[in-house]
Amino acid sequence: METIQIICIIAGIAAGLAVAFINMQITKKSYKTSNSAAGIMGANVLRLIFDFAALAVGYLICRSCDLPMIETLVAIAVGLSVGEIIFLRILINKIKKENSEKNEERSA
Repeated sequence: METIQIICIIAGIAAGLAVAFINMQITKKSYKTSNSAAGIMGANVLRLIFDFAALAVGYLICRSCDLPMIETLVAIAVGLSVGEIIFLRILINKIKKENSEKNEERSA
């Protein structure tokens, strides 16, 4: 494996994780502010747009700079997938903790 391939893989994973973090912030804001199905669906569409944009930017950068495309796009996809799983788990744990604290306050 060449050095440029390793750099592209690391950069792709970092970019995927960054977009996954942005997606988590969108999900968190949607959860706190939206009580309707349309609001939640709008947030999901926005998340998909960010995912598509990350892959499109990766493609365009690879194409314009003659970088290894397959490695970079797969790394971005892995960063997005793993990042969204990790950040979603963190968000769910935080929501469970907040809900249990609210339930304790109500019962006391």
